[in-house]
Amino acid sequence: MRKGGFFPRLALSNLMRSRQFYLPYLLTVIGTGAAYYIASALAGARDLPVMTRYAYLAAFMQIGTFVIALFAVIFLTYTNSFLMKRRRRELGLYNILGLGKRHIAVMLGLETLYTAAAGIAGSIALGLLLQKLVTLLLYKIMRFDAYYGFYVSGRSIGATAILLSVILFFNLLLNLGRIHLQNPAELLREGSAGEREPRTNRPAAVLGVLCLGGGYAIAVITKSASTAMGLYFIAVFLVILGTYLLFSAVSIAVLKALRNNKRYYYQTNHFIGVSGMLYRMKRNAAGLANICILSTMVLVMISGTLSLYLNSRDAIARQFPGNMGIGVEYRPSAQSPFDSGALSTQVAAELRREKLSGSPVYGYSWLGLLAAEKNGGYQICSSYSGSSCQLCFLTAEQYAKITGGAPESEFSSELSLAFPGGGKMQLSVRPLSKNLPAIGGAFASTIEPKWFILKDAFDLDALYQAQAAALGSEDAASMSWYGFWNVKGEEQQLTDLPQTLEEGLAFDGTGSFERLEVQTAQAYSR
Repeated sequence: MRKGGFFPRLALSNLMRSRQFYLPYLLTVIGTGAAYYIASALAGARDLPVMTRYAYLAAFMQIGTFVIALFAVIFLTYTNSFLMKRRRRELGLYNILGLGKRHIAVMLGLETLYTAAAGIAGSIALGLLLQKLVTLLLYKIMRFDAYYGFYVSGRSIGATAILLSVILFFNLLLNLGRIHLQNPAELLREGSAGEREPRTNRPAAVLGVLCLGGGYAIAVITKSASTAMGLYFIAVFLVILGTYLLFSAVSIAVLKALRNNKRYYYQTNHFIGVSGMLYRMKRNAAGLANICILSTMVLVMISGTLSLYLNSRDAIARQFPGNMGIGVEYRPSAQSPFDSGALSTQVAAELRREKLSGSPVYGYSWLGLLAAEKNGGYQICSSYSGSSCQLCFLTAEQYAKITGGAPESEFSSELSLAFPGGGKMQLSVRPLSKNLPAIGGAFASTIEPKWFILKDAFDLDALYQAQAAALGSEDAASMSWYGFWNVKGEEQQLTDLPQTLEEGLAFDGTGSFERLEVQTAQAYSR
């Protein structure tokens, strides 16, 4: 039987004869592989604009490839299981007619090899075909300048081929395990045998409840934007795993608990429904979980993306009190005092040189310190951790510039600060119950901010000197100054203005700077 390519021909004829089952399976492999290739290619795209504020895009796409890979394992394994259930009678017949389990294993291995070759080639071809279309759509959403070149990501092709090969090989091992454990008579009878009652898997049911509860708990409890970015995909993983276990294990446990409740089960409206659902959930749990997860993913993706896209301009308008903002970090000292008036004069001169007209909105100085809550106060720290927040301080005078009025309440709250080395400080402050849209401007951080108003510049300077002495010159926080202008000009001029101003501003006479950043609403929206 080994001569003349008997097994290769038999495997190929089996695929053609069972094409009503294998064709959907092959299309599933191709579609899953194409989605993985496109996400992987976008994660390492060489033609995406190199901009600091879009640096997160590749990181999110890289995490997205992990989610797609996880879903591919679950979805293709379920599809393979569905396919093999339809072929058990056929495989049992082969065994009765003289093919040993080793011969059937060779045949299944060749079928998997053919499927892998067609699936990998088709997925890469479809991914290459759709990659540029998806990239241009991404450019449109992110307002990038269109780039009409084309590139092939060899790394993504290799990753796609490895992923599909591993999944299909894993499915082959599952199929061989089923063939090894069952005898031919069982395979033949399985198509006509009655459905067996599903078993209660208590550990899986408990794990499903914990995963689903953990995922939704992360979504509800997490408030900090920086923490949410790190925990988002952990929550996604927990919800996906919990959903599968919910349908496959938790539902069975709940239905059996209802059946054991004699007063509930032995009623006309409940008897048939509970017993019927018990067997339906055994057959359809994975399919229902796939439908649930896919539909939820689509709804979240469309609603979230559309909401962010439609409200992006409003968000930018809230972040920019004027359409141009300048952020400066400096360390105040008697030798090099910061002069915001001199800087504003130079900005006006640079705008005139570029033939633009601009009027200042306001400017203010503030101090931001990393801290962690401790013993009813805050412990000032030099580096960020998962529990860190940012304490932001500005004076009542600076607050009035932003809001147009003095703080409504008295400075009756006492803020306790502890510094590295054992130093402590008590401040009379007025905490803000919520952040004003203008505070922080376009330069707001993703770290959770907590704003406090100090009485005057003397308190702010004392706080700066205390943290500088405790943390040292390298780790101490700098003072920050934000200024905003309304500038009139063509859209392209305003888009190019940040680089022009950063190159043109001279710092002589304005104090010593550690960093200066210019942003415009037009450039930020792109």
